[in-house]
Amino acid sequence: MTTPLTDTDLDKLNHASDAQAAELLLPFIERAPQVAELVARHRPFSSPDDVAQTIQREVQSLPEDDLLTLFRAHPELAPPTPETMTRASQEEQGRLGLDTPDTELTARFTQLNTEYQARFGFPFILALHRMSDVSEVLQVFEDRLKQSRDTEVKQAIAEIASVSAARVQKAFERKVYL
Repeated sequence: MTTPLTDTDLDKLNHASDAQAAELLLPFIERAPQVAELVARHRPFSSPDDVAQTIQREVQSLPEDDLLTLFRAHPELAPPTPETMTRASQEEQGRLGLDTPDTELTARFTQLNTEYQARFGFPFILALHRMSDVSEVLQVFEDRLKQSRDTEVKQAIAEIASVSAARVQKAFERKVYL
């Protein structure tokens, strides 16, 4: 379990070298060191909210090729090898039992992941912290498969922003508004 950051650590983040700051920010952004580097350039941060909002702005401003790279760094839901996910993703998926689903659920997620990947060219991205249970996840997954690619790109950006904000909130142990 990662040690939560404090307001004092915000000061540490603000005074770190660029490389150190990017390293401190990386847990908030799924396997995206290039985004962490971009966010680090906006220091000093005035609050955890400022960190989360800066992550959101940087993700939204990425060119499409970089967005697709970011999206493709995200794990599928209920992946066959959950141990390859980041610790944060393991915790988020584990809360809903997606790290060790039963055989029927594994088959359903495999089917949905395959359909989504074929249709959109990147994994389905969902802010699991907002989901109450697996049935809600499945419903959202099925509904989003019906969307246009443009809609899904925008939705993936919004989901990443939500996940990042939740991770910032957890790290600083306070509410982040996004």
